[in-house]
Amino acid sequence: MDPNAQKSAPASGSRKQPALRPPGFDTMKAVENLKEAEFREQQAVAIVETIREAQVDFATKDDLRTGLEKLELVLRSEIGSFRSEIRAEIQEQFATMYWRFLIGAGVIAGISGTIATFVVTLAGGNHS
Repeated sequence: MDPNAQKSAPASGSRKQPALRPPGFDTMKAVENLKEAEFREQQAVAIVETIREAQVDFATKDDLRTGLEKLELVLRSEIGSFRSEIRAEIQEQFATMYWRFLIGAGVIAGISGTIATFVVTLAGGNHS
């Protein structure tokens, strides 16, 4: 068996080679270990190919790092948008409360003036 062929191409023509596999997985060593455990070569190769194909879907550290960096950018953007929305909402609520306060203060001042005028009029002290 050609060692280079074992590492680079599957034994069966019907299976396609995975795009990547985790570093450090030595397919030749795995086949040899299985053969030493009394698996036939064809069985050992099939097992190793199955494992290697299954490992294609594993994320590498770089995949995870890239994914986390992208997620961080999205979250920072979302948090920034949320902060802007909250600030706008707070400013709107503050403006509404401010105008209500001014209107309420004006109404109270008007009522107070009317009451004062009425009290003075009742007391007979209208000296206009």
